[in-house]
Amino acid sequence: MRTLKLIHKPRLREFFLMLGSIREAVHHLTTYRNDFGSVVLIPNVFTLLCFLLVSLTGCVISIGIERDEEASSSVSTVDKRVVPEVLKIQDNVARTMLNYSPNDELGIVKMVAPIGWTEPVRSIGFDIRGIIISGTLGLEFENETLKFDANDGFFIPRNTKVRIHNAGDRELHMVEVFTPNYKPNLVTDFEGF
Repeated sequence: MRTLKLIHKPRLREFFLMLGSIREAVHHLTTYRNDFGSVVLIPNVFTLLCFLLVSLTGCVISIGIERDEEASSSVSTVDKRVVPEVLKIQDNVARTMLNYSPNDELGIVKMVAPIGWTEPVRSIGFDIRGIIISGTLGLEFENETLKFDANDGFFIPRNTKVRIHNAGDRELHMVEVFTPNYKPNLVTDFEGF
């Protein structure tokens, strides 16, 4: 039986340095030894999810494999797919969010925003971490505007006044992680900074 447990690390970079390299870290997160001492790789989809969770939340996943005496096979027959809730949100233009959130403490969404999309200036009562898949994200703060392109990560601390928008000339795709999860009462809109 596989068990997952989150081990909070104050700095992900220190974890990778401790292991020597990202390659070793991925190897550490994706392999285990079976009863015969052979190294077995965990499937690639699980690897990607582990790496995304590590990157987005700053946590390290420890994977423990224990023998389940009642199981007749080491391969699980249970489908663990998560079907997202599709949300259409109307700001100045409509955008789509695929909500994969498991509970009120953790929000995981993929957002697709068209050219010209913007939110109003708002203060958000939860932390937002994310990765840009494609396009350009703009984060406008009172005294500066930052732009993030494909493969860039970003962080918006809770209760920060910010205007989030598509700053590029094509559709914006990104994955965001909210801690805690989005709730309407945690968002306050403003006319400006």
